[in-house]
Amino acid sequence: MKSFLADAKFILILLAIVTAISGVSNMEVEAEQKPSFQRSDRGTGFTIFDNQAAPNRQVASIAPAAVSQVITQNFFCNHSLDTKAAAKSVDSALVMVDFKICKDLKNVEAVHLINQTNGFKAHIFKTDNFSYKTDFIQLNKGSNKITVEVVLKDGQKKQDSLVILTGS
Repeated sequence: MKSFLADAKFILILLAIVTAISGVSNMEVEAEQKPSFQRSDRGTGFTIFDNQAAPNRQVASIAPAAVSQVITQNFFCNHSLDTKAAAKSVDSALVMVDFKICKDLKNVEAVHLINQTNGFKAHIFKTDNFSYKTDFIQLNKGSNKITVEVVLKDGQKKQDSLVILTGS
């Protein structure tokens, strides 16, 4: 056993020195100041936030001019015979649709809502038995044909549409 310690003495001392150096260098990381984009108080080191900037904050992906609107619409209610009832006007580039399926379509397996003008397919959230809401739907300038497709469990597909007019 003595010969092993005598032979490994150099290696053990080297490992002890490397461990000590790495331990000291890890402790010094906390002493370094992290980059900050906010003003800080030099005496305390605390970050100072400007409260006046908070009211101007917005969602980054929505431009200030692109204010969204919510459209309430009923589908499959025989309104498609009257073209004026199936058209809505908005002043925004984004719109959410809160809709209800009027007819008693039993065994609904899936509901899809697609902007046929630009191909945008909306995510649909079921709120009640026959009530649904969408996420933001992107609109093009001018006329946007929105199609709602209901797929029944027996494979039948029913469609209804809405025209959204926008000037933005």
